[in-house]
Amino acid sequence: LGWVDDALDKIGKKRNIWVFTRHYQAALILGGQDNLIVTLPSKAAMQVSDDKRFAILEPPFDIPKMQLKMLWSPLLQHDPGHKWLRQTIKTVSDIG
Repeated sequence: LGWVDDALDKIGKKRNIWVFTRHYQAALILGGQDNLIVTLPSKAAMQVSDDKRFAILEPPFDIPKMQLKMLWSPLLQHDPGHKWLRQTIKTVSDIG
């Protein structure tokens, strides 16, 4: 499965996965329609912070730091638009 399941296993817990999606918005829609627990980043969860159907809780384990890497074609190294996109991704990643 994934790092969430590894962390839960360390504290003797297990998820009963009913549905899986990589799309946060789809997870929120499904979670709002059924009695489900949705695991997603806090920034995505804040989209529904005012919605009474949802309760936003901290997980019962520490969340490890994630390391992200970017790769691109050498042909795009000096492209202004691509440089802007890489810098924007870096800036947003440094904020979180």
